Amino acid sequence: MASLSSENKQKCVAAVLQLECVQKEMPLLDHATQAADDRILLALLGSIAAQAPTLATLDLLAKCYDSSARLRPTIDVVPLFPFLLESLAGRINALGPPASFVSSPDSKVKAQQLLGELKSINCDLENLAISLVPLMPVDISSPNSSTSSSLLANTHARVIGQWEKNAPLQFRNVAVGGTFDRLHAGHRLLLAATALVATEGIYVGVASDRLLIKKKNKELLEPYTVREVAAVEYMQRINPKVMVRAGALVDPKVPPLAATSADFQAIVVSEETISGAEEINFVRKSLGFDPLVIVVVGLIGGATGAGGKLSSTDLRDIAASGRGR
Repeated sequence: MASLSSENKQKCVAAVLQLECVQKEMPLLDHATQAADDRILLALLGSIAAQAPTLATLDLLAKCYDSSARLRPTIDVVPLFPFLLESLAGRINALGPPASFVSSPDSKVKAQQLLGELKSINCDLENLAISLVPLMPVDISSPNSSTSSSLLANTHARVIGQWEKNAPLQFRNVAVGGTFDRLHAGHRLLLAATALVATEGIYVGVASDRLLIKKKNKELLEPYTVREVAAVEYMQRINPKVMVRAGALVDPKVPPLAATSADFQAIVVSEETISGAEEINFVRKSLGFDPLVIVVVGLIGGATGAGGKLSSTDLRDIAASGRGR
């Protein structure tokens, strides 16, 4: 797909898609990723998006970030799940409003209904029309396929700990942590999964500037306050019902809040950081607390990552070399 010039980009694009069919609708995601200037609102339809998440939900969620991981890793992709919202149209208006509204032909009828609701909320959108993006069959086994590079890099979500298979993943208070420099598709998957499984509160631990002094291209790291705000606000966009708090991770030898507070029931991690969650559970056991259920999301591949993994280090390398200009 040819890239759009900056003059043709729309500040915010709303894309309507069936979550169960996200792989089939990858051309729609590709189009939205290239058309949007800074934000894509994914209006997710279907029974899975309308109910509390399971591991299957998290696997489908990961695929929602495929296009951005390949094409524009740091663009703000916001998946909107009806089960978390009072009104899907109202949330789209609050986070946009969109300058463009796109759908596949398969979702045209429901997209028209949603657009009608949106126009009833915001009369300034009277002239907004649906742009239909055709869904072309894609062979993901082909090395040139737009979906092969990162979908095949995804690992499946899983749970470590006491949890009934296929049961909804819902916890009162959930912890998550990371560096969150140059918030990219992998970060967004981790944070979105956290926002989905929490019902009351989220605590996000963000690595302090002091903790990152040995990072490659450390002078290009975003300051702590920028990274903290980005992580908190992203989860709030997805789940406005939960209280999101943040704190600095200053010393790796000091147990984080998730280890020393009995209030947490779960922690969301990537495959790379499972050991950290297990260390937290070791501390909790020594304090007489129940272990956290560990929700593991898959890794997302991308055009920049070594070994098919998207990383902030690679994005800083690109910035340092001037290739990102």
